[in-house]
Amino acid sequence: MNKDSINKVLSNKLVELTQNMDPSDLLIRLESKEVFTSNTIELIKNGATLIEKNYNLIEALKKRPVNDFHLFIACLKDSSQGHLADLLTDTLATQATDPEQSVVDAGTNPVPVDIDNLRLDNKPNDRGDTVVATELYDLTDCVYENRPESKRGCLIICNEVYEPDTKVRPRLGASVDTNNLRTLFTELSYEVDVRSNLSGRDMWSALNNFASDSRHADADSAVVCIHSLGVEGDGIVSCDGKLFDIYQIISLFNGNNCPSLAGKPKLIFVISDRGNAKDGSVKVTGSRGLESGSQEPGALMRPTLDRTSQTRGDLSYTIPNSCDFLIACSTTAGYASWRNNLQGTWYVNALVRVFEKYANVLDVVRLLTRVNYVVSHEYESLTGFKQMPAPVTMLTKEFYFYSPKAVL
Repeated sequence: MNKDSINKVLSNKLVELTQNMDPSDLLIRLESKEVFTSNTIELIKNGATLIEKNYNLIEALKKRPVNDFHLFIACLKDSSQGHLADLLTDTLATQATDPEQSVVDAGTNPVPVDIDNLRLDNKPNDRGDTVVATELYDLTDCVYENRPESKRGCLIICNEVYEPDTKVRPRLGASVDTNNLRTLFTELSYEVDVRSNLSGRDMWSALNNFASDSRHADADSAVVCIHSLGVEGDGIVSCDGKLFDIYQIISLFNGNNCPSLAGKPKLIFVISDRGNAKDGSVKVTGSRGLESGSQEPGALMRPTLDRTSQTRGDLSYTIPNSCDFLIACSTTAGYASWRNNLQGTWYVNALVRVFEKYANVLDVVRLLTRVNYVVSHEYESLTGFKQMPAPVTMLTKEFYFYSPKAVL
């Protein structure tokens, strides 16, 4: 058992721990055993909700030596939380014996494939390993099929008002973003379903129902927008304080769980904080680049630029289970996502402006690159903080919306 394996288990079981752990007696015991200092204990207690307190505790534990993990397990048992201690120790034991978790012997490493000399047979190479390659199509034709007339589905989840016992203040401006996203994706030929202020159970049900939606069979793509409270580590919090890992949500739409979307682009937009850090700024001298729109009045932001005008038939093939995703996060990991109470988030404002103007001429990755530019260059808080969106693409081709209403 080493520190890396312990931290991996703590990350994998983060949802169960943050939702079910009782930190009150546990923190007292951890301090008495000198796992944490009194200052660290206070930082852990500063979490606004139970989930945040537990999250702070787990993150602090990841920085402690291996022996402190064993003390943590003992404290869990002593505080009547032995079921959580067993969850962690059993997972560690399974990880230690799982052959998929073991290190691959250097003599059996996969053979690198020379992409310039792909074979169409199964002839062994000089090491005795067999390389199987299948030529599917000309790589210059990497564009997803586009059928905007099909019944494309779009699910928008907006958590703005949280239950009183979570002690989370209303996320004012989130409903403004939701209305803007609804209008945008309706114009981009999606049938939009908006669900607001969901409990953990209702949120999971809405996502599961959308993943099994019969429309996906004939659609060329699907969109999910999640506008919610977020915590560091890519956690999404429902209105009753339940924590979801964003990658738990994404897994609902992979090739195994949602075969009707296999091979089709799945666009997931996450508008939430990913931590509490605030991004500073650096002065850059150079050309202005992308033309920008006008500044909306009354926003809690200031412009940082002078913004004056200026198919393959029936061919069968295999693909990775996790491909054809695009995950567009409103901010970088560890950082806050800025939101105006009256006008919504910087990110959604920029996304709507860029998509409405360029969606009929640019693919989605280039659209999001322009969104990156607008957010990072045009928006700044009155106290000088900035924001950098963070799209991650696992798309294997270019995807175009071809909106009939987008204009140059």
